[in-house]
Amino acid sequence: MSTAIDIVASVQAKAGHEAEVEKIIKAAVPPARAEEGNIKYDVHKDLQLKGHFVFIERWADNAAIGKHGGTPHFQQLVKDLQPISEGLDVTFLECISQ
Repeated sequence: MSTAIDIVASVQAKAGHEAEVEKIIKAAVPPARAEEGNIKYDVHKDLQLKGHFVFIERWADNAAIGKHGGTPHFQQLVKDLQPISEGLDVTFLECISQ
């Protein structure tokens, strides 16, 4: 079984800040994908809920996730989103199917 960990994280933009949130999270993708231990890092826009965005990520292990959380670009993402969103909701998952 793989030690890879999947993350599903979502953020809801505050009203009137949808475009700004989208711009900020799109800018976070390239540096996250370049990180050691990153397997997948995609951001999606909810088609049913305006201003709702979902990150779907896969990391090699907990160590890679820990390093990601300490990177300057991730810290900046959190700081930039704080005043214009309802915050991040993060779920850590282990795949049990093959």
